[in-house]
Amino acid sequence: MSSARFRIAARLVAVAALAGLTAGCFQPMYAEHADGTPGLRDKLSGIELPPVDKPNASPEARIGVGIRNALAFKLYGTATGTAPTHKLVLKFQTSRSSLIVSQTTGLPTTENVGIDAQYNL
Repeated sequence: MSSARFRIAARLVAVAALAGLTAGCFQPMYAEHADGTPGLRDKLSGIELPPVDKPNASPEARIGVGIRNALAFKLYGTATGTAPTHKLVLKFQTSRSSLIVSQTTGLPTTENVGIDAQYNL
């Protein structure tokens, strides 16, 4: 019984030692680098996101605004970035399939909406 505990303890010590040796190799993705190069957040803030080209007040336009706002917040952390160095053009198509249609009204009660997006940076 004691030899089994010794082997388990030896394995745990080996794993802890390897984790300690490799801990200095990792750097947070959004951190500024010690050598002065800009961090990932600074690089991503230079991407321009033009409005999605869809007809005004259409369901696709509302989806496009939602996607663009979510991308802007993920890229910049705010609504706008810095002076643009790149341009991200987003195009998408939507598809709808009615799964359950009410027999009395003829309207769908359950519907799946699919989005097929293409982007060009």
